[in-house]
Amino acid sequence: MDTASVLSILFAIAVLGGVPFILAILALVVFHRSEAAKPSRFIDPHRKFGNTVTALAGIVVGVLLWAAWISWGNFEYPTWAVVGCVVTSVIAVIALGFISRWRWTGSFVGALGGLFGFSTACGIQMAHSDDTGLWGVGYMMIVIGGGVVLALLASGVMLVRMPRMPRTPTMGHP
Repeated sequence: MDTASVLSILFAIAVLGGVPFILAILALVVFHRSEAAKPSRFIDPHRKFGNTVTALAGIVVGVLLWAAWISWGNFEYPTWAVVGCVVTSVIAVIALGFISRWRWTGSFVGALGGLFGFSTACGIQMAHSDDTGLWGVGYMMIVIGGGVVLALLASGVMLVRMPRMPRTPTMGHP
């Protein structure tokens, strides 16, 4: 593979995945600013990893999941490998959500990092070994489909981690 091919693959990945990832990062920055405004509610004092460490851990985990389950196949994956990849991805996102000190954005940052690591490694592999030129469609399906599923999973982790707020009595009711 020559340098021009590598650069075209990286450019395609940056364009196809860059837009959804940048939009997600911008949304997380906005939510994190709201979260940082009330640190007593959103910081878990028992956790020490911030969003940067959680995101980097997510990227490493995503690449490792790709290497363990997908890297050895040539678009012919047995069902057990796909199921194993999905199950370990779910476990990884839940774990990443719980290691972050930020209760609200931590799980989303971990999920986004994992998706970035997995989809980028997988996209490079698909582009390298695909003769049809449709690898970009598969890459977009991973980014968008995986993003939706992981966002739902991260929402669940966030809801579990949020502290219960005491109910305040309304007027007229004790």
